[in-house]
Amino acid sequence: MDPLAEIKRKIDLVEFINQRVSLQKAGRNFRACCPFHAEKTPSFVVSPDRQIWHCFGSCNEGGDIFKFLMKWENLTFGEALKVLADQAGVELKKDAIVDQKWQERQRYFTINQYAADFYQFLLEKHRLGENSRAYLESRKVHPKTSKHFGLGYAPRSWDSLFKYLSKKGYSPEEMTKVGLVVKTDKNHYYDRFRSRLIFPLTDLRGNILGFSGRLLTIGDKMEAKYLNTPETLVYHKRENLFGLQQAHRTIKDLNEIILVEGEFDAILAHQYGYKQTVAIKGSALTQDHLHLIKRLTNRLTFALDMDEAGQEAIHRSIDEAEKFDFEMNVVVLSNGKDPAELLSEKPQEFEKDYQNKQTVYEYLIESTAQKLGMDSIYRKKELVETLLPYLARIRNPILIDHYLLRLAEKTGIALSTISKALANFARKRKPLTEKITEPPKEHKKKEEGLETYLIALFVQTDKQVLILERLEKLKEEDYYSPSTFKLFRLAREIYATNPKELLTLLGENLPQELLENYNKAFLWELPEGDTDWEKEVEKNILNIKKYSLRRQIKLLMKLEKEEELGIALRELKEVEKAISIM
Repeated sequence: MDPLAEIKRKIDLVEFINQRVSLQKAGRNFRACCPFHAEKTPSFVVSPDRQIWHCFGSCNEGGDIFKFLMKWENLTFGEALKVLADQAGVELKKDAIVDQKWQERQRYFTINQYAADFYQFLLEKHRLGENSRAYLESRKVHPKTSKHFGLGYAPRSWDSLFKYLSKKGYSPEEMTKVGLVVKTDKNHYYDRFRSRLIFPLTDLRGNILGFSGRLLTIGDKMEAKYLNTPETLVYHKRENLFGLQQAHRTIKDLNEIILVEGEFDAILAHQYGYKQTVAIKGSALTQDHLHLIKRLTNRLTFALDMDEAGQEAIHRSIDEAEKFDFEMNVVVLSNGKDPAELLSEKPQEFEKDYQNKQTVYEYLIESTAQKLGMDSIYRKKELVETLLPYLARIRNPILIDHYLLRLAEKTGIALSTISKALANFARKRKPLTEKITEPPKEHKKKEEGLETYLIALFVQTDKQVLILERLEKLKEEDYYSPSTFKLFRLAREIYATNPKELLTLLGENLPQELLENYNKAFLWELPEGDTDWEKEVEKNILNIKKYSLRRQIKLLMKLEKEEELGIALRELKEVEKAISIM
């Protein structure tokens, strides 16, 4: 048996996806909010019959189990095939994976693993790592914790790693591409990380994507305190969260992720029991980070530094996180310390601060009020105006009432006045939203939806004969998508020779170009209850005709063909009248 078909037979797609996304039964299919973009209304549908999935929302993605895993973990096809084959117990022949990108990524992972082993050996067992071990001890990082995160040491030497990897059979070009060495203008190579404590950066499977290196002695102003692997085939800063591989199971179990700024913050948080902690590799969360986090939890807890940069990072992160409907909290740390300092010096105070965490809007109200001062009506006015853009994003009426009341209490301004200010702010923003709406795009979506619904009626009901008869009313140019016309033309041909096996033979004989629309139709949600399917079919076909006539009229007006335009307008009037009385 074909290994792909055998994998699909052995792994049920619904069960596979449900382990990662909470699916709800919806008729014959299953439904959830799409894990690949932010949405509040479920548009992600999985078909147990066809073993396929599709998002009917903004991302409009779909496919089989391989496509899902590739998107879920950002894998190539070869990597997804290997993962699923291992899970299904399917043996792959050596020539089963012809995926150059996969092979290159695997080689990058291997080079990085050799580098990590080299760095870790020097830190744990070599005399060159003595200063690093002493430094970790001064930061109160236990050797067991250091080993858990795979910490290492890059020596002062210019080319020790270069020589080590050369002996392992790797070329200078490969080492440069993976970001471990740097090429000079004179075609010489030197190690990127030198005299630094090394933090491996991994994916959820433990593959090492790159490294972050911290200077042990901060003296030379020309050298950055932290140095990261540059963007490579496998390492993308915007997608990486330090410690996620060590934290992801706890995050799922506790339904919470704690976000800190630096590697030491994350490491010490794990050491002191906060194993749901990860570090942001940058100043704020990106959409890529949030997509990744949303798969694990819907609760964010910020425990960033209490300096101005940390507070600004929280503000920027809220803008993005609100789109994903996260429940957000902030740990306000005692005495303005960062998490690593507080955990190593007074872990009980960190615990107290964590237990007393504020919701993100409470934090915004309190921190902004403290920053501005509430000593005049002008500062109070500024506080309200600063917070309106954040409060305007809240959709839950209970939450908005609660925070407006808190703001009224903080400022002494009447609740009705603040509510009016929020309403005015929202009204001023509305025209901007309307301006960017593109009706042509909406029309396209509507027409594509009508045709997908027609195919859904064809494959999900017993009205195949009725639909083929009614489609005689439509010409080829009436279809918005040529693939819809081709699909029904093939259906007619099959019906003429073998009507009893129509759907089976249609599914088996569809060319690849028509398969996506056919599969999508199995995922389309049909009306529930006692539905008049004949009426649904008739109305759907009339709507397709209506949009077709509108396209024709627009073209005839440009061409100034008055006689044909008059005929089309009369026909459109008849169609719209027929729809209105149904």
